[in-house]
Amino acid sequence: MDDFKYDDNYITKSDGYIHSKWISFMEVRLKIAHKLLRDNGAIFISVDDNEQANLKLLCDSIFGEQNFAGMIPWRKRTAKTDVPFGISQDYEWILIYAKSEMFNLNCVII
Repeated sequence: MDDFKYDDNYITKSDGYIHSKWISFMEVRLKIAHKLLRDNGAIFISVDDNEQANLKLLCDSIFGEQNFAGMIPWRKRTAKTDVPFGISQDYEWILIYAKSEMFNLNCVII
């Protein structure tokens, strides 16, 4: 099951685009998730600021831009105190994509 975990140490400074390995890693898994979802289902994906924009583009291509249901900010219990520019990173993001127009948020049990 180690192949399902992503290791940030796998990236080296010589990589041309450091996000590409993570995107490739996620693409395989999201395509599987898309196939497994029911037509009225949705996926909720938690991601931090480092990959949020890249993940949104990837999900747009897999699930379709029209199936982007929303993005929810999620406040972390602990935030970094040694952040650049003095801007605290208190939040992560939850991207929500429906499999199709059959998704109905009223059916989600939280």
